[in-house]
Amino acid sequence: MQLISIRKHQTNIDFALQHFGDLEGVFDMAMLNGLSITETPAPGTVLKTIVNNENVAGYFITKGLDVSGTEPPIPSDVLPGGIGFMKIINPALPQSNDFIVS
Repeated sequence: MQLISIRKHQTNIDFALQHFGDLEGVFDMAMLNGLSITETPAPGTVLKTIVNNENVAGYFITKGLDVSGTEPPIPSDVLPGGIGFMKIINPALPQSNDFIVS
């Protein structure tokens, strides 16, 4: 068992893939560290790990790869979302916002 810290922009899936070697590692990570599988620990949080698939985990180690996403270009709290913000424009009728969903 090793203690490894979460990196910036690293999700549970990223962490599990890199350090456990498979996606099932998300469940192992949660159980080992008393977390929910949907909880994303803050960067720098130290977690217990075990290797489930040595081939995959070893690949990331030997290649020196770090599995993590990137910062979104626009903060998610700035982006509007949901169906109330969606609009379909008919090029044939530029003044119309009507459409039929079937």
